[in-house]
Amino acid sequence: MKLNGLPLRFVCLFFNNRYQENCNLNPVTPLLKPYLTMVLCRALQRTINIARTSQAYSSTLLPSPATDMAVSRQLIFLFATIGFYFVRTAIAEAVEDVEFSYNTSAPNGPAHWGDLKEEWKTCKTGRMQSPIAIDDRMVHLSSEPENLQWNYSAADALLKYLNHHIVIEWKDFVGGVIIHGLEYPLQQVHWHTPSENTFNGQKFHLELHMLHERSDKKMAMVSIMFTIGQPDPFFAQLIQKINGKMGEELELGVVNPKTIKGSIQTYYRYHGSITIPPCTEGVIWTINRKIRTLSREQLKSLKDAIQPEHRINARPTQPLNNREVLLYR
Repeated sequence: MKLNGLPLRFVCLFFNNRYQENCNLNPVTPLLKPYLTMVLCRALQRTINIARTSQAYSSTLLPSPATDMAVSRQLIFLFATIGFYFVRTAIAEAVEDVEFSYNTSAPNGPAHWGDLKEEWKTCKTGRMQSPIAIDDRMVHLSSEPENLQWNYSAADALLKYLNHHIVIEWKDFVGGVIIHGLEYPLQQVHWHTPSENTFNGQKFHLELHMLHERSDKKMAMVSIMFTIGQPDPFFAQLIQKINGKMGEELELGVVNPKTIKGSIQTYYRYHGSITIPPCTEGVIWTINRKIRTLSREQLKSLKDAIQPEHRINARPTQPLNNREVLLYR
């Protein structure tokens, strides 16, 4: 077993650099980097030293079974350590594969989203970003009534656990909302805690988003605010099935979006964006003015289903930039 030529320095450098790359994306691995790099390099050095001793011994005397066994044990330890390194790195990267954060003090927080990727630059340069702070003193009452139409139907749905959110998606077409004669098919439902848009400076405990998108990529978002009060019937059913982990999908059975939307009679309307990277603009926002309720226990269950660092997943409000906010009654 000849290991004299093994470039230990380069192997150690590889692991050190690999950890450095990971640390740039993952705040967890800096805690592990010094320890695991040291363990790997020491394991390599011990293996090489034993092998060199074995080679020197066997060149003058008979081969030593004890030394060969020691080399074998060191190699087993070495490969086990390397295996642990890659498994731990994979887990850490999976946990932090989100690439952006809602932590306002983090280097990948909301203020820096537009700098993280070229395709996310709209988060920084866009002039029609969401969410916004809605102030009734600046809202214009629409002079023309709008015939807002809902065309929802029931279908089998999936519950998906993503990094920052839990998402409900349907397996089949379930209809959508018709705005100015155009139908926007419903794609998914998710929620943010606390609310992202605000009313007269007030945040609410939860904001539910119903994301609609046409084949031409035009989008419409329907938003519903929730505060603590009586339990919500839809969340009551949903919470019974929330028991998965990040990356998993659960069958929800048949879900009718009508039970999620509820009644929307008075609403705000403005043009904005989606509230996560890439912050795509051109989204028609319809925000229910009526505040609905969920119980404190329901809110806790919904937040507990998300990883602790993501339980606050609301983007700060963005400049209005002279956009008009309409109120429809």
